[in-house]
Amino acid sequence: MCEEKILIPGVKVELLLFNSTLTPLIFLPGLGTSKRKMELIKFLLLSSLAEKGYPVIIYSSYGRDKRKFFSMKDREMWQFFQFHSHQIKKIMDWLEENKKWHKFSLMGMSLGGMLGMMLLAEDERTQKGIFMGVGGDFEKILWQGALRFLLPKDCSRKQCHLLHQKYRKILKRGNFTELHSLPRYCFLYDPLTSAMRIKDKKVLLIHGLFDEVIPYPAFLTLRKALPQASSLLLPLTHTTLFLFLPLIKWKIEKFLKDE
Repeated sequence: MCEEKILIPGVKVELLLFNSTLTPLIFLPGLGTSKRKMELIKFLLLSSLAEKGYPVIIYSSYGRDKRKFFSMKDREMWQFFQFHSHQIKKIMDWLEENKKWHKFSLMGMSLGGMLGMMLLAEDERTQKGIFMGVGGDFEKILWQGALRFLLPKDCSRKQCHLLHQKYRKILKRGNFTELHSLPRYCFLYDPLTSAMRIKDKKVLLIHGLFDEVIPYPAFLTLRKALPQASSLLLPLTHTTLFLFLPLIKWKIEKFLKDE
């Protein structure tokens, strides 16, 4: 297997290659993934996918500083997602021009999964998405899980509930431009919003039943919004998904192989 560091005008990524003949896979790790954990993910999961012929592009440019992320306000969070979505599109542009790769699959964990869902909804070059530890509907994510104690709130729980009632009505109407009329940006990067726009794409959801960060009700909401998706629900938490790595690897490989 060949490892290659690529600098794409201002964007540093890592490329794993081994007899690459299949659709490239862009991997988006979770927030705060340490170098040691990233090496473990590469060794236990990504290298085996590369050896099977999938070029793996690793994007981990959003840093490891959780404190900075958890101090962001609503508008700053939206700008964060916009910025990194643009960066990954630049990577795809470069790979399309220099490697002649025109289609991509996405695999994201936690925050990387949220970002991956946005890209799957926005860019026609993305064909499949594998998302681990991701849920939909920020009302459930922010008030029913551990993020309740970590993320700053721009509105009270009652205000949040009332806004989400309006949000769900807009999603039912399918008029996504109406989301810009709501007084918060979080609805624009909620995975549930992305889910409503990727019903024609193939998706695999992998989740822990006892996930303390993205609670099961949020996963269930996302799963219901994606009737075409395959799913794997495991008796694990947000940080222990890899205890079932052999099963997860088999499921991912089968999903990528199936047309």
